[in-house]
Amino acid sequence: MRTALVEWLIAKAQNDTKVILLTADLGYSVLERYADKFSERFINVGVAEQNMAGIAAGLAMEGLRPYTYSIGIFPSFRCAEQIRNDIDYHQLPVVTCSIGSGVAYGNLGYSHHAIQDLSLMRCLPNMVIATPADPLEVRKILDWHYDNPCPMYLRLHKAGEPKLSLDESPRELGEIYCLWTPDSGISSTDSAKICIMAVGHTAEKVVALSREKKSSALVYSVPLWGKPANNLFSNRLSEFDVVITVEDHVLEGGFGSYAMEVAARKSLKTRVIPVALGDNVVGCVAREETLLKPLLQNLESRLLSEGCLN
Repeated sequence: MRTALVEWLIAKAQNDTKVILLTADLGYSVLERYADKFSERFINVGVAEQNMAGIAAGLAMEGLRPYTYSIGIFPSFRCAEQIRNDIDYHQLPVVTCSIGSGVAYGNLGYSHHAIQDLSLMRCLPNMVIATPADPLEVRKILDWHYDNPCPMYLRLHKAGEPKLSLDESPRELGEIYCLWTPDSGISSTDSAKICIMAVGHTAEKVVALSREKKSSALVYSVPLWGKPANNLFSNRLSEFDVVITVEDHVLEGGFGSYAMEVAARKSLKTRVIPVALGDNVVGCVAREETLLKPLLQNLESRLLSEGCLN
């Protein structure tokens, strides 16, 4: 996903001199291709994420299009005040790019677990949350933001993710996009009363499990959501009787909580079943596959109880 981000930035910067990339002393072996081509529009602020957010806000106020880059929770929690007061409050078109979602850096321990970042970022009133399921959605999300400038939190995994999208159309705020269907592989929002909505890297795991277990539940990606998408997303949510949400994030404040809040506020009949990381992940140091195993076991159990598995 980070490769797709850098490739998009290079292509866009060739035609738009307002595009500028900032990093907090991270991204080595990834950002050099951009930095070599556009050294005058590349800023390494050092290990100073608060400054990076503040500088990005100032650049946006001058009409530039800043993208900030760091890993894990560093570009979110470490500079939360600057994002809240400088970027979101002023509705500036800064894209905060976080690499290594969930427990992607699980072997580095809790300091690198990005498992509460959605909770922090989605409570901001103007922040759009971007959770691409694959590299194609990274590009589509960035295209959408370029045409719809606003504060955006782009939550990426790392590298090597497969293509999952069945639909290559533009991504829109609050919409859902099919990644798996047990029949023909063609997207349909009305062929089932139950579905899975997976955000970010978990979509890859969910599709693999659905294929292996021959699940009858359709799987969707939700690439663009958050407070600005509430009304639009509620329309999609209302199309199903049961929605299972899956995320590499704790339940509190995550995507599952978001879906439940939207359903409650709109008085929808949709039943939302959240599948999220448990609190015990906080004290764990292990590979990502190990830390996600209980999440996938929980999902399989939910699918079985809802009659989606034979």
